[in-house]
Formats: sequence, structure tokens, C-alpha cells
Amino acid sequence: MTPGRNVSVQELLEHLASIKNASSQQAFNEIRDNLQRLGIYDLLLDAEEKYKEFWDHLGDIKIIEMFEQIDLDSKEINSAEHKEIFSLESKPYLNQQTNVYKAFAAWHLHNIESGQNEPVFTPDQLRGMADRSYLQLEEEIESEDSNNVLTDPETAGEDLKFAVRADILRLLDVIETLRVLDVEMPAQVISCFLFIASRPDGCTTAEMQEELGLTAASMSRNTTWLTGQHRSNPDRGLNLITKKVYEPNKRLRYLRLTQQGRNLANKLSTQLNG
Repeated sequence: MTPGRNVSVQELLEHLASIKNASSQQAFNEIRDNLQRLGIYDLLLDAEEKYKEFWDHLGDIKIIEMFEQIDLDSKEINSAEHKEIFSLESKPYLNQQTNVYKAFAAWHLHNIESGQNEPVFTPDQLRGMADRSYLQLEEEIESEDSNNVLTDPETAGEDLKFAVRADILRLLDVIETLRVLDVEMPAQVISCFLFIASRPDGCTTAEMQEELGLTAASMSRNTTWLTGQHRSNPDRGLNLITKKVYEPNKRLRYLRLTQQGRNLANKLSTQLNG
């Protein structure tokens, strides 16, 4: 940026809109070159990285505070279940997480207890969320105890059980993690990444195309997106996979996770399994 020049939020919003709405690669390159001359392009890229990191951590902090509230209220969970499930100080939900996550949680809870940081949620907000969870749990237990047979078979499965909803929430957490990388990421791109991550040492484009039922064009487009050459942001892509010539058949490409891709796969696994 020109030394001493102050840029407004409105101007930055206009630049972001112009990047997103670039009608072609040439148009994007012209916008990028102009922003680089103004010193704004790097400013926006650096801010994007910090913004993503902030939301990753904020999401973790919110979950930590919710887990802590449930753990502190474990007596109420015992009451709702009509049996002793948790001891009051066992922190059953937080202690199911990874050591890295628990260390992060310990710092956050320590800073709250010592007065160095304010919690994200107010006590009333946490109390309200906990009360709603307990009420739902009690209703489900009463329903299961008093009505083992549904009067209308067609309604079976309409009400999701607590454990199912918990699984769905973990899946939603995974999807939101992927959306942080690119809010416009299509389902096919996600499927391609997960397919590559599921293989011990990657796969060929032919294997992916056959297993996922993709056309050659969509397979090429989706995997290119994962390598970091997205059409609207070629200089700063996802960089989750590599795509190299497959030597036994040079018409094909071999797809492997990058270190960044492996880190993401491990994070998604943790979110799904704790």
C-alpha cells in the first residue's frame, strides 16, 4: 500500500466484491495486478488467513464452553437418565477430546477462572442451552419408556434420537471446517478430497472417476480446485492435493494429499470421532 495512505472498509469491500465477480481469468488477473500496485492485495490475503484462523479458534472456544457447562451440570444428566452416569468433576465430554484439544481447553478455562479473559457465552446463554438439552433428553426418555410401539408405522424414524443428532452435529462441524477453506466449495470437490484421503497412498484419476461416477471434465475441474488453482483465486488455492503424471499411463494423473491435506484429514477425523 502507498505509504501513509489510509484505506476504508468500504473500499476493501468493493475490492473483495470485484475479485469474486471477475468474469474471466483475464479480468481477475487485471484486478489482482491493480490491487498489487495499490498494496492492497497482500493486505487482503494476510487478513483472510487471520480471519480463518480466528473463526477456527472461536468455534473451538464455543464448543469448550458448552462442554464445560454440560460437565458441570452432570448431576442433571444423571437425574434425566435416572442413574449415575457421570461424577460431578469427571468432565466426561471435555475428556473425550484429544490431548491437544484438552490443552487448548485448559488454557481457556484457566484464563476465565483467573479473570484474564471473559467467556464467549454469558452464564444465562449457557444456562439456557443446557436447559434445552436436558429438556429434550428427558422428553426422549419418557417417550421411549411409555411408547415402545408407534401407533402409525409410517411415522417411524421421524424423530431423531439424541445420539443421532449428536452425530449430525459432528458432521455439520466437519462441513463448516471445509466451508472455512472455501464457502463456495461444491459437494463434488468435498467427495474428491475425502476419496483421496481414504486411500493409503492416493489414487489415479481413473480410479476416482469410476468410483465416484464423475465425468472426465468434472473430475479434472474438481481435482484442479483441490490443488490450489481455483479459477477465481489462482494464487492462493486450497493446496490439499498434488496432481502429477501417472508414469505407467501418462494420460492419467496420480493424486496424493499434501501435508496440508493430511492435516485437514486428521482434523476432520478428530471432529467426527473425538
